[in-house]
Amino acid sequence: PSADQASLLTLTTCHPKFSDRQRLIVHAVLTKQWKKDPSKTDVPPELKEQD
Repeated sequence: PSADQASLLTLTTCHPKFSDRQRLIVHAVLTKQWKKDPSKTDVPPELKEQD
């Protein structure tokens, strides 16, 4: 994407279900991506479990 474009994600949830009493909205911006390679099973370092 160019400098004026971004890959965005918005997650929404509410409690109780289908109510607007409590609502959580999370916004995220894609900062990295990896091409999918079916022959590889390795995990990006950011997603590996820490010891």
